[in-house]
Amino acid sequence: MCVIFAAVRCGARSFRGNALRKSRGIARKRVLSSSMATAHSLSVFAVASLATASAVHAQSFTHSSEPIAAVVGRYAPPERKMAGVYGTDLGWTFAHEGRLWMLFGDTWQDDVEGRRDMGVLDAGGEFPIADDALGFVSLTAFPDGHAVEAFVAAHPSASGVTWRAASPTVTFAPLNAVSTNLAGPLRPMHGETAMWSLPAQTPVTGFSNARKGAQSGAFAIFFQNEKLLCGNSGLTCDGGFQCKTDIGVCLEQVEQALPSPVAQPCALGTSREPFCVQCAPTLSFNNGMCVDTGSSIYDESSATARAASVARIHQVGMARTNDPLKFDSKSWITQRFFNVTSRTVSDFDKSRANGAGNDYRVADGVDPEREGVFLWGRPNFGGVAALGRDAQLYLAWVPMPVNNGRGGFNWNPEFFAGFAPNGAPRFSSREQDAIALDLDAAKPGNQPEEENDLVGQASVAWIPSLKKWVMLYGGGMGTIFSELIFGDDRDKLDPSKVGPIYARYADQPWGPWTKAQPFFEPGDPAAASGEYGPAGIMHSTRCSGDTCAKSEQAWTTDNGGLYAPDIITPWTTEQNGITTMYWHVSTWNPYQVVLMRTTFTPK
Repeated sequence: MCVIFAAVRCGARSFRGNALRKSRGIARKRVLSSSMATAHSLSVFAVASLATASAVHAQSFTHSSEPIAAVVGRYAPPERKMAGVYGTDLGWTFAHEGRLWMLFGDTWQDDVEGRRDMGVLDAGGEFPIADDALGFVSLTAFPDGHAVEAFVAAHPSASGVTWRAASPTVTFAPLNAVSTNLAGPLRPMHGETAMWSLPAQTPVTGFSNARKGAQSGAFAIFFQNEKLLCGNSGLTCDGGFQCKTDIGVCLEQVEQALPSPVAQPCALGTSREPFCVQCAPTLSFNNGMCVDTGSSIYDESSATARAASVARIHQVGMARTNDPLKFDSKSWITQRFFNVTSRTVSDFDKSRANGAGNDYRVADGVDPEREGVFLWGRPNFGGVAALGRDAQLYLAWVPMPVNNGRGGFNWNPEFFAGFAPNGAPRFSSREQDAIALDLDAAKPGNQPEEENDLVGQASVAWIPSLKKWVMLYGGGMGTIFSELIFGDDRDKLDPSKVGPIYARYADQPWGPWTKAQPFFEPGDPAAASGEYGPAGIMHSTRCSGDTCAKSEQAWTTDNGGLYAPDIITPWTTEQNGITTMYWHVSTWNPYQVVLMRTTFTPK
């Protein structure tokens, strides 16, 4: 399930382990959270929250969502399977130089778990060292939602199930000049050294800088799960994080001397968790790991929460013009943006009070000095609200990175740290100064608590016709994944909120955001209803018949689940006051990406 089950790539300050073994399956990440709202954050939010809460809370539209086409997976057009893309997920989109780029996650060539070689195998010949893919859709052929609808209508499914129609034509970046019919692996690069992108090491977001000519750049942020280690000379950490010497690494076999490339951080001396036979220090990790003690998931009294708060080293990459599968990358150390999404804007000035005068439409290069990128992040993919460790929401601003012509670019995030007395947002260069955003616009002050335990991946976009920021997030998970994500805390979860894709709305990128409301309901797998029933997009073990979604061979006993919503901004349309928004959603079983349509109708 890609990013939600984190893996490890080890680089200069971490460890490259032995080849993966098929019996290990996909490594998953335990997710733990804690609440760290402070009196300071409450006071700085009060200025803006009091003024805008009632306006944001009252929505002036209703919405309805439905699946309309298969992008990749079992029910996608045959030519996509011929390109070596049987199943995949994510499909993060952005417009760049006349094409819609789609960054896909862990990619399979067929429906047998383990065959995802993408043409590049590790030394053992069992698991790939790269298994992500890059697709393109022409924005000349498909400039808007009307063109999308016309294509879908002209390519209906032979099965009679409406959503199994073909989505707009996807062309995959090829493996090489010889194997031009096969999709190639998407890779972050350090110089000419290709970094790993094993199962669960994936792109998590992407954007275009909208520049022309030599300064043009297509960017992606890659989740590597590389952990920030304490300094080799003394117990120190970069970036203001704190060294915790009781954090080790999971071994899946006691006799192993070193951890595998998908090893998870763990607290020494704690009880065993799934796929972690022993938590032990190693030569590479014996100084401990760097932890963010101010994160919303941190809890000094919880060994598992301390391990979950380890800072990670993401890779921020810019695609090479002559080989877009290779992204020249630089490291970005972060914890509160462990789980991150992005969106560019046309005109933002942080000195403007209450956001007045900002233009949040996607950057188009017209006023480059005022353009940039907003990042929304969470410290993990879930939390346990009952334990006061919820995965709260943070915001950062990055002046637009520019291609310097030599594979380099600027990357200087500034973190939202509250408000100035006049209501203008304040930003800090220190991530430790970042405060969690207000998630309840109906109340004055700051309520940063996230009531949904499973937050999953998120997508945030400005919809001009609604004059709102829209956030989609959440989804579902199977039993084994709840164990792997939440570990010993899974009995404290609130299962009533797991399953739907949720939505929040805001007038400004920092909020206040409305409370979460179900946006797309999956139905009930036990009753084989909704999207688990006949003609639904997800497998249910209780559904039988030709129109039921089939299971992948690897997961015949698993019900499906929604995750990774992604709003496709170029295709959003408005006509006669009705807004139509298109977005991707991934499903765990079958392993696929589906094109969705949501219609917003004025009340």
